[in-house]
Amino acid sequence: MAATGPMTTATASSAQAAKQQTDLLRRSRFTPHVGSTFTSTSAAGRWSVVLASVADLGPGGVAGGEKQFAVSVTGTLPGDGVYTFARKGFTATPLFVVAARGRPLAVVNCL
Repeated sequence: MAATGPMTTATASSAQAAKQQTDLLRRSRFTPHVGSTFTSTSAAGRWSVVLASVADLGPGGVAGGEKQFAVSVTGTLPGDGVYTFARKGFTATPLFVVAARGRPLAVVNCL
C-alpha cells in the first residue's frame, strides 16, 4: 500500500502537468494575437516572428475548433522543430513548427 501512495501522487502530478500544457493549446489564446510579434526560442537560438494567422485544419477538421487549428507565422526560423512562443501577457507555449509553403506552421490537434 505504501508504494501506491507516491505513484498516485506522481500520476496526479503528471496528469495535472499534461492538462496545463493542453490548456495552453487553445485557439482562443492565439486568435487575439494575430498580427502581434512573438519571441520564438529553441535550443538553437531566439527569433522574432509575427503571428500571421490562426486557421481551421482543412477537410476533416472541426471548423472553428478550439483544440484543432493551425498557427502560421511570418519571419525566419532555422528549421523544423519545437519552438517556444512568448510575448508579454501570453504564457510561453511550445509548438512543433514545420515549413509549409515557405511559411513556418504549427498544427494543433488535441482530440
